[in-house]
Amino acid sequence: MHEAVVAARVLTKFQMGNFNEMYAILESSRRFSDQIQPMLQKMWMEAHYIETEQIQGSQLGPVDKYRVGKKHPLPPAIWK
Repeated sequence: MHEAVVAARVLTKFQMGNFNEMYAILESSRRFSDQIQPMLQKMWMEAHYIETEQIQGSQLGPVDKYRVGKKHPLPPAIWK
């Protein structure tokens, strides 16, 4: 499937709040181009932040975000 189509699917899943489906798409995809990786990386981390905030019931601080990043590293498809 074309990279732009896959990226559009990821964006749609993110906007709908279907984070598990978004994660599955990114984890099963081939490597994305360098131009699109920053956007996908931001969505990956933001989705994990949102989920963690919902569980904790409060906003995440810098240390919390660092911990989320360590717990949920970027998949190879969106990391060099």
